[in-house]
Amino acid sequence: MHLTETCDEDLPHLITHVETTPATTYDGAVTETIHTALEAKALLPEEHIVDSGYLDAEVLVSAEHHQKITLIGPVAADTSWQARDEHCFDKSQFSIDWQEQQVRCPQGKTSRYWIPTYDRHGKDVIHIKFNPADCKVCPSRVLCTQAKAGARMLAIHPDQEQHQALQKARLRQKAPDFKQKYAKRAGIEGTISEARSRV
Repeated sequence: MHLTETCDEDLPHLITHVETTPATTYDGAVTETIHTALEAKALLPEEHIVDSGYLDAEVLVSAEHHQKITLIGPVAADTSWQARDEHCFDKSQFSIDWQEQQVRCPQGKTSRYWIPTYDRHGKDVIHIKFNPADCKVCPSRVLCTQAKAGARMLAIHPDQEQHQALQKARLRQKAPDFKQKYAKRAGIEGTISEARSRV
């Protein structure tokens, strides 16, 4: 059961939509269905606060394009060691030229390979590889790669809009006000618990 509830601070909280699906349905698969139903009732929000199950790059772009909705919630984090250390070079610090299919590193070197392929889950990705000769003599090598002799490699989303939407959402969730804004999500969790106890 997927419940949508208003969360305006100065108004009563009202359930605006209920969507039911089999338990095995991925939450992100119903985000657009929920938005279509809310649009039919003229109840589309400008921002929709959702949990991480309803978010991925494709859903972020679809909500923005079709209904002009900004989805607010925790997207999957970049789990690389570079992203966990603020002094290191994570993906967000590389500039991507989608037309030329090249990536520029923080030290100004351009990538050598742009390879469309799949990740371990079978999803499309672009593998980026830099020139080992450039990486070997780079003064910032320890901030970028732990490879003994090889070059820095990146895997990015193959769709430019989806890649950028994911990066934007990751930046948004690092903002100081994100936790306060996302805390409103707790209200719907209470409503869901109450609804389940009555079923």
